[in-house]
Amino acid sequence: MTEHWSEIQRPPRLEARFDFPDYSTLRAFLDEAADLSEEKELFADMSFDRNSVRLKIHPPEGEEKLSEAERAYASGLEQLALDRLAIEG
Repeated sequence: MTEHWSEIQRPPRLEARFDFPDYSTLRAFLDEAADLSEEKELFADMSFDRNSVRLKIHPPEGEEKLSEAERAYASGLEQLALDRLAIEG
């Protein structure tokens, strides 16, 4: 898994937190994350405050393990966050 994600075993899920310098950067990330979620048809649990977002990705209902699709989705979300942080410098 990538450096920002933690794999939790009980219940199985991936968790990450990304901190942004301001709300407008966070908002841009959330918009891009929504587009990625619709494209992949995978949706993370997201909670956010003014400058940070916490993400959780669970396996599909009835499954006990995360699939490669969920792991790739996590990597895609991380790349969006890192790209957004690089743009904002």
